[in-house]
Amino acid sequence: MPTHILVECPEYIVSASLGVVECLKPFEKTGGCEIRFIKTVSIKAKDIVWADILVTVRGCETQSVRIVEEAKKAGRLIVYYLDDDLLNIPEESLAREYYDDFQIEDGMRRILAMTDVLWGVNPNIKEIYLPLTGGRWIRNRVPKVPSAPLADFSGGQPVKILYAGSTDHAVIVREILSPVVKRICKEYGDRVSATFIGVNPYLSELSNVRYIPFIKPYEAYQDFVNKGNFAIGLAPGRTTRFFGCKYYNKFLEYSAIGAVGVYTRYEPFTQIVEDRVNGMLCENTEEGWYQAIKALLDDPALLRRCAQSARDLLIAQFDPEAAAEDLLSQCPEFCGFKAPACDEKSIRLGSAFFTFYWERTKLLWRNKGVLGLPIIAWRVVKVLTITVWRGIRRLVQNLFQRDHR
Repeated sequence: MPTHILVECPEYIVSASLGVVECLKPFEKTGGCEIRFIKTVSIKAKDIVWADILVTVRGCETQSVRIVEEAKKAGRLIVYYLDDDLLNIPEESLAREYYDDFQIEDGMRRILAMTDVLWGVNPNIKEIYLPLTGGRWIRNRVPKVPSAPLADFSGGQPVKILYAGSTDHAVIVREILSPVVKRICKEYGDRVSATFIGVNPYLSELSNVRYIPFIKPYEAYQDFVNKGNFAIGLAPGRTTRFFGCKYYNKFLEYSAIGAVGVYTRYEPFTQIVEDRVNGMLCENTEEGWYQAIKALLDDPALLRRCAQSARDLLIAQFDPEAAAEDLLSQCPEFCGFKAPACDEKSIRLGSAFFTFYWERTKLLWRNKGVLGLPIIAWRVVKVLTITVWRGIRRLVQNLFQRDHR
């Protein structure tokens, strides 16, 4: 009988999909476990009865607290997946307002206190958050495999530079990368091109700079970067504790598409990148970034050597099977834990739908006040419309199924 693993998060974000589900899938393939991802608002008592292990991804909301409390009382193993220093969000982050809310912080601390296993990808998370739990620490490498050949610019094509990131990094992009890329693109002309995805560098006056606001869904984004023939990837970060707790996912992403990354000389990048071996590390200054990019542009042999070394490291250390084996050695419960039987009537979650959206509304009111009313009204209409539409669709499907029978 496989171990049943329930993964909980308000949305199927990358942390849940790549950080948790993809890491656990090798166990599912061998029959060691069965995985179900269910959004927080949709989890019911029967789901907790089914589960042996509950993995809460960045859990902090009121309904997540309730789910963890009931799962804990029912003898389920509680695993908390955390890939950011959420109690210390920087001011420039768009998520600061959300995570700074007293109820969100309290919810996170309450869940951490019930945690049996704290699961992260950066040892700095362990130092800060493990003392808030009563459990133990596990760390894994998020698996990644090469998805595109090494960049080819031998046919006289321009060397293509890529920046891909969220709007959380808008300030640092405009402070450092924009002036550096402007300088590089003017100096090298049509020998280079730069693409920014997610953050506007405000360099529209340059014909060899392209800005793409976003690419959705994630599969479309992957397809774009895989086919882009990018040779250099840019990944700036702040030299602060918050950024030091993040994961070096940009190293994996750029290495997988055959590009050489240029990174801020600070954690987490210094945990995996060797300067001028499998990437470029630079000081977080305009001149530091300029010199690192220029070194790659002026030395094609260095560019190719770093790209190949990064690819070799990816294959050696981030293979899905190897990463899964290492994870299972730290947490054998993923394929061997069985929770005690419990009665569905003993699980009391209340109205998940009402609690989830009511708490979201109160959070918006606390953060925005009267200015939040239009947003609240829009979200109410949106949720009601989606709910009614789903109800109508189920009704029509049931009617056609009856006619068919």
